[in-house]
Amino acid sequence: MNAAYSEAYLHYRESFSSIFNEEHGEEQKGIPETAALDDGFSLCSRYYTGTLKGNIHAVIHDLVREDGTVLLSWRNLDDDGDFCRLIHHRNGKRYLVFREDLYGCSIFCVETGDVFRYIPACVYPDKPEDFQESFIWTDAVYDSKSSLLAVTGCFWACPFDVMILDFENPFTEPEGINGHELMDQEYDIYDDIEFFDFQNGNIILKAYNTRDEKQEILTYDTEYLKRLLKERFKAVRMEDTR
Repeated sequence: MNAAYSEAYLHYRESFSSIFNEEHGEEQKGIPETAALDDGFSLCSRYYTGTLKGNIHAVIHDLVREDGTVLLSWRNLDDDGDFCRLIHHRNGKRYLVFREDLYGCSIFCVETGDVFRYIPACVYPDKPEDFQESFIWTDAVYDSKSSLLAVTGCFWACPFDVMILDFENPFTEPEGINGHELMDQEYDIYDDIEFFDFQNGNIILKAYNTRDEKQEILTYDTEYLKRLLKERFKAVRMEDTR
C-alpha cells in the first residue's frame, strides 16, 4: 500500500517545513552544490540541518537543464544514503529515480513532467506499534533488455542487499525480491550482497560468504526473475483485495 498521498503523510511532511528556513542552511556548505548528471542535466543541492523531532539532515534538490531551467524541485527529509539516477527506459522516455524520505522512492518522467511518489504504508501506520521495516533505497541501475531495476540498499540495521524490481511500468508501486530472499532467507550464509552488472541476460551479484570468508559471484537469469516477480505481484494484489 502507498502512503505517499495520504492526508496523514502529507501532514507529516508539512510538519518539517520549518527546517528549510534559511537559518537551518548549512553554513559550511557555502553556495549550493552542483553535480553533473547524464544528458546535460545537473543537480543543484542545498542542505539543511536542525533539531525538530530529533536531529534532521535534509536537502532541497533542483533538477536543472543545460539552459538553466529547473525541471523539478524536491525536498528529501532524510539525506542519509540520498541518491538520484537518470534512466533511459526502453519505452523511449527518461525517468529520474530519487528519494524524498528515508523510505520509499519517487519517479519523475522528463518527457511528460509527471511524478509518481511511493511511501510504503507499513512505515507510517496509524498506530506507531504497527511499524514495519521497509527496504531503504540508496541507488538504482536499469537494464533496458529485461526492464529490471536493481536497487541497492538495505533494511535498517541489516546487511547491504539488492532489491530487484520489474520496471516495465515505472509508475507502479514497487514490488520486488531481494538477494537474501533468493539465496539466504535466514541471513546465516551471506553478509553484504552487492550489485555487479547486467550481462548476457543475467543479473550478476556479489555476496560475502561468512562461512567460507570469501566473496562469491552469483548469477540469475533475468527472465526467470521477471516470472518470479509477476507471480509475486499477482499474489500481493490478490491479498490486497481480500
